[in-house]
Amino acid sequence: MHDFIPETPAFTLSSTGRAYELRLPNLEDRVAMVALAGGQENVQKIFTELKWDVIAKIVYRLMVDKSDFVAVQETSINDEGVKATRTVTGPMLLMRAIVSNEDSMKVLGAFTSAITASEPAVRQYIKDEVKKNLLSLSLSTGQNSSTSSQVSTDTPQPSSEPLPTAS
Repeated sequence: MHDFIPETPAFTLSSTGRAYELRLPNLEDRVAMVALAGGQENVQKIFTELKWDVIAKIVYRLMVDKSDFVAVQETSINDEGVKATRTVTGPMLLMRAIVSNEDSMKVLGAFTSAITASEPAVRQYIKDEVKKNLLSLSLSTGQNSSTSSQVSTDTPQPSSEPLPTAS
């Protein structure tokens, strides 16, 4: 259970080697999340479709220490060869620091932990669901009894092979 939802809402990024803690979201954060998602009906969608541009803004908002991801001015040359200076925001820097699937799973796990910790009823529901899923998985993948199953006395089904002929 601990692997699915960490007790402390924190994640470590391989690119920085540092751990980042998330604070529990309050009502203002939840309103901002709905606005960033483009409406209540889209909140779950951004996580199922992994819309990282929005996820990064939500996670960044909840980060306790943002000092590694302070906005910077960056000069670059675009696809047309035009040199331009632009602001790279904190959430964009956070997305750049997420360099592997393992990193992204840690970020999502910490976010889930923060959301569920702020809603005890949700946390208990998720714990119960995970336990139920783990129990059903163990029932379907292993023998739970110390006695083995009875030997099958079913007769074999006829084969599509032709019967041998007597000569």
